[in-house]
Amino acid sequence: MKLKTILGRALKPVRLAPYSWGIVFCCLLFILAIISFWWQAVAKEYARAQMEQTRNTMNLTKAFEEHIHSVLAAADADLLAMKKAYEVSDATHSLLAEYIALKNSPSQTVAAIFDESGRIVEKSRTGPDIPDCSEWEGFALHRANPDDALYIGKPCSGLLTEENTIPLTRCIFKADGSFGGVAYIGLRADYFTEFYRIMEMGPDNLINVMGVDGIVRARQTLDTSASGQNLADGDLVTRARKQRSGTFIAASQIDGIERLRSYRQMAEYPLIVSVGISTDTAFAEAAQHRQFYILTGLLSCLAVLAFGVLLIVWSERLWREKKQLYQSLIGESADAIVLYDREKHCFLDINPQFTILTGYVMEELLDRAAEDLLPEREWKKLLDIVRNGKKGSVRLTCKDGRVINVAPRGSIIRRGGKLLQLVSLRDVTLYERTLADLQQSEEQVRLLLNSTAEAIYGIDMQGNCTFANEACVRILGYNQVADFLGKNMHELIHYAYVDGQRMPVESCRIYQAFHKGDSMHVADEVLWKMDGTSFPAEYWSYPQYREDQVVGAVVTFFDITERKGLEEKILHLANHDALTGLPTRRLFLDRLLMARSMARRHQGKMAVLFVDLDAFKAVNDTYGHAAGDQVLKVVAEKIKAVLRETDTVARIGGDEFSIVLNELQTDEDAADLAERIIQLISEPIQVNSHAAAVGASVGIAVYPDDGETPEQLLELADQAMYEVKKSGKNNYAFYRAGHSQPG
Repeated sequence: MKLKTILGRALKPVRLAPYSWGIVFCCLLFILAIISFWWQAVAKEYARAQMEQTRNTMNLTKAFEEHIHSVLAAADADLLAMKKAYEVSDATHSLLAEYIALKNSPSQTVAAIFDESGRIVEKSRTGPDIPDCSEWEGFALHRANPDDALYIGKPCSGLLTEENTIPLTRCIFKADGSFGGVAYIGLRADYFTEFYRIMEMGPDNLINVMGVDGIVRARQTLDTSASGQNLADGDLVTRARKQRSGTFIAASQIDGIERLRSYRQMAEYPLIVSVGISTDTAFAEAAQHRQFYILTGLLSCLAVLAFGVLLIVWSERLWREKKQLYQSLIGESADAIVLYDREKHCFLDINPQFTILTGYVMEELLDRAAEDLLPEREWKKLLDIVRNGKKGSVRLTCKDGRVINVAPRGSIIRRGGKLLQLVSLRDVTLYERTLADLQQSEEQVRLLLNSTAEAIYGIDMQGNCTFANEACVRILGYNQVADFLGKNMHELIHYAYVDGQRMPVESCRIYQAFHKGDSMHVADEVLWKMDGTSFPAEYWSYPQYREDQVVGAVVTFFDITERKGLEEKILHLANHDALTGLPTRRLFLDRLLMARSMARRHQGKMAVLFVDLDAFKAVNDTYGHAAGDQVLKVVAEKIKAVLRETDTVARIGGDEFSIVLNELQTDEDAADLAERIIQLISEPIQVNSHAAAVGASVGIAVYPDDGETPEQLLELADQAMYEVKKSGKNNYAFYRAGHSQPG
C-alpha cells in the first residue's frame, strides 16, 4: 500500500506556479549560456592553438625550403661546372676528372658523367660497376628531350652507389648542339632531412620533400625516414595544385598519424616541402584547458540548479500567499475591463482603467445599458467579436463626446447561475491611425517603384521574391508582378552564365549581399527572360536589414545591351585600323605571341613577313592622299585574299603591313607567299580613272631559326625588308644572321 502511494505521488503531474516555471526556464537558459560560453572558450582555445601552430609550422616550412634550396643550388652549381668542364675538355677529360676528384660535399654521394650512349666517362668514387645506364629513367628522359633544364629524379639506390640517392642531372651538348650525354650528381636523401635533427622537432612530427609528381624524395619523423612512395592522389599534392602554399589538417597516408601540416611549393624547383606537427602535440595545451573548462562548467551548472531550487521554493510560497490578493488586483490591468449582465443589459462592475478611458464612473453606469455608449450596429459588432473570438475594433463614445476605437476581448463567466460577460477593451485609436498611415506610405512606395525605369525586386534569405516593380516585369518579359512573388529569383532569371552553363547558387553574386552583408555591383553577367533569351545586365544587390539583422536583399538592374554593343565597337576601333579594317600593331603582336607559343608547343615553325609598299609616296604626290587611302584598302584586300584563316595580316605603319604565317612547313612556303603578294600588289590599281602602280618589298624572319620573341622576329623581318630596298625593291629576302638572302 505504501509503495502504491509513493508511486502515485511520483507519477502525479508536477504543478508549479507560473513564476516557478519562469525560474525553471531561466535556470535552463543560464545552464545553456554556461555551456555555450565554455564551448566557445574551448573552441577559441583550439582556434588559438591552431593559429599559433600554423604560424610555427609555416615558419619551419619556410626555413626548410631555404635549407633545401641551398642544397639544390650548391649541387646544381657543381653540376653546371661538371657539364661545362666536360663540354670544353679534350678527349682525355683531364679537366673534368680533376674537378670531380676535388669535389667532396657532405650532401653528395657521387658525381659522374655519362656519354651519349649511357657509358660512365668519369665518376667521383667507386661503386657498382654499371657499364650501361642508357635505360635509366633520367638518362632516357634527357636523350628523348635534350634541353638545358635541371632534372630532379626519383630516389633510388644501386645506380652508382648503394646509398639512397636523389639524382640531379643536366643534359650535355656536343659542339654541334646535339645530345652528348648527361652530367649526374647524387644527393643523399637523408641529408635533406638533417633539418629534422637541427630543429629538434618532437615525436610524431614530420618533415617531407615531395615532387610535384607526388613521389616522396625524402621524409623524416623521429624514428623513421622514407622516400620513393607515390602519393600523387594525397591531400598534399591535391592542395599544392590549387594553392602554392598553405596549412591543413589530415591523417598521413603512410603512418596514419593526424598532423597539422604546412607546405610550400618551391618556385625554382618542382618540389613541395612540408613540415607537420601531430595534432596531439599541437593541441595538447588546449586539451588541458578543455578539461578545466568542463569541470568549472559542471560546477557552475550545479550552482545554478541549487540556486534555482531555492528560488522555486521561495516562489511557490509567495504564490500561495498572494494568489487571493492577485485576484483583487485585476483592476490594475492596463485594459479597461467591464463585467456586464447579459440578461438585464446592465453594468455590474468596471475597473479604474475603464474610467480613465471613457470618463465614466460606476455610479453613472448603474442604470445605463451598453447601447447608451455604443450604437446598435457597434454593439452587435462587439458581441460578434467577443463570442466568436474574432479580431477587430468598435467605436466607443466617451463621456466628453470623443469617439475612440477599442479592441474588445471577452469571456463568459457564471456567477450564481447567471451568465455574465467579462469584456476587456484596449484603446487602438492611435494604432489604427498609424496603421492607416503605414498603408498610405506603402502605397506611395509602390507608386514610386512603378514609376522608375530601373528594374527593382527584393528577395528573402532563401532567394524568394518579396516584391518587384513594373519595370522588372517589363524588362524580363513577364506578364505581372505575381509571376515573381514567392519564387526563387536565381532559378527564374539568373540560373546560367552567358554561355548557357549552369550557375550554382553558391556562385551567385546577388546572394553575397546578405551572405556577407555588403552591397555588390556586377556588370559582366546576364539575366534570362521569360522566353529563354538572355541579355547583358548591370545590377546592384544591397543587403536589407530589420532590427540590425540581414533579412534579404534588394536588387536593381538595367539592360545594358546597347552599352555593351557600343563598348565592343570601341574595342574593335581600338584594335583595328580605321582605314583598312586590319588589326593594329598591338593586336598583331598579341596574335604573333600566340602563334609563337603554338609553334613552340608543337615544335614547329612559323614566319613573320614585313611588307613595305614601293612607290607609294608617288601615288600620294600624284593623285592625292584620298587616292593613296584607296590603294591601301585594295592592297589590304589583296593580301587577305591569299592568306589562310589561321594567318594574320596587320597594318602597322603608313604603307607597312606585317603578316604572321602559321604552321610553316618549309621556308619555301613563306617564299611562295611573298612572291604571290608581290605579284598581286604589282598589278595596276584603278583609282579615280587612273592606274596607280606600286610594288612591294618583303622581309621574312622564321621562328625558331632567326629569333624567339615577337618583337625580335618583327625587327628581323624589317631588317630583311630594308635589304630588299637596298638591292632594288619589289622582291623578298629571308633574314640570315649577318646578312639577308634575296629570293
